Amino acid sequence: MEEFLGLLDERGRRIFAQRYGLYDGTCWTLQRIGEAHGVSRERIRQLEQKCLRRLRYAVQSAAMRAHPSPLLLLSQALGARVGDLTAPQRAAPVLAQTFGHLSVPLACKLASALLKVRLSDEQEADLKRAVNAVIAEELACARQQRQTARHLERALSGVRFFGEGKIYQPAELDTVSCARQARSISFYSQKMQRQVRCDSRLETQVLMRFERSPAVRWYQEQPMAIPYEYQGKPRLYYPDVLVHLVDGRVFLVEIKPIFHMAASVNLAKWGAMKVWCAQHGYGLLITNGKVSLPEVMAWATRTPELAARLTALIQHHGTLNFPQYLAAFEGLPPLLSFAAVVMRHRIPFSVSPFRLGAPDESASGSSVVDAVCP
Repeated sequence: MEEFLGLLDERGRRIFAQRYGLYDGTCWTLQRIGEAHGVSRERIRQLEQKCLRRLRYAVQSAAMRAHPSPLLLLSQALGARVGDLTAPQRAAPVLAQTFGHLSVPLACKLASALLKVRLSDEQEADLKRAVNAVIAEELACARQQRQTARHLERALSGVRFFGEGKIYQPAELDTVSCARQARSISFYSQKMQRQVRCDSRLETQVLMRFERSPAVRWYQEQPMAIPYEYQGKPRLYYPDVLVHLVDGRVFLVEIKPIFHMAASVNLAKWGAMKVWCAQHGYGLLITNGKVSLPEVMAWATRTPELAARLTALIQHHGTLNFPQYLAAFEGLPPLLSFAAVVMRHRIPFSVSPFRLGAPDESASGSSVVDAVCP
């Protein structure tokens, strides 16, 4: 472009550079340029068209030389990437990337001049629509990446490391594989280069955030079997996902709806999971995809009246089933408050069937609440 500007007179150089943002990336409007030069907007438009015609001629005459000029090389490189300017689907991504600081009409004009192509009004309209669609898609992708980064940052604030978190090299996790095949949903992971399987839509949403986040190097769903004991019987528990961050830290993730976080069987699982994490230097994250267990527990102190009422109901009824629970409240308390109170006050709880305060629902695993939420 410097070579081309040298072919113009001083006023032509200034007008072209201002119009196409060659000074500082800011494209001046025709009105603004006209005011700066003391002429009308229409006169600036005519001078712009004259510059574009000169540019086409410069590219064409450069092709006749024995030694191609930088301007010709620029036009050849652009042509190799764009191909046919009348094919909007191929040309639009290149124009959006190459002339990103220009408005869409200006980008199309400059590309047309460099490639010596005169577009009809219909072809130019199609090209503009295609470039606008590419820009809209890029903006949507950027918003999605920012949203993913915010979600991941919030999720990481809920990770608890027991002691000092160990830094793992990628090779140290090569032996980790899927210990149990998920039953239902799957999607193809570009990051992992394989199919990833999940047990629920909620798990899929969280895994897709790990998939899109540049802070996550690697993840493995259902990575291991952790033994635990519940109601006097030995059992096996499979955490949802193991995540390896770019900085080398590793943490286990359990994805559960808030209502299920308070279940006594899940607290027993997480107690065993906490011990496993402490042994291996992992972090622990229990989340529903939006809030983590520490955030849920923070609600326990905000609803003391709910804790008192649930305690009184259990003392009166012994064990509450769901109809009794519904009858005790005119409107159901928020799930966040319910789960926080049940966990904080060690109230035995089963989700299916619904039983609150059942003596056979052991809450021995609830000590994990104190470990995760000091």
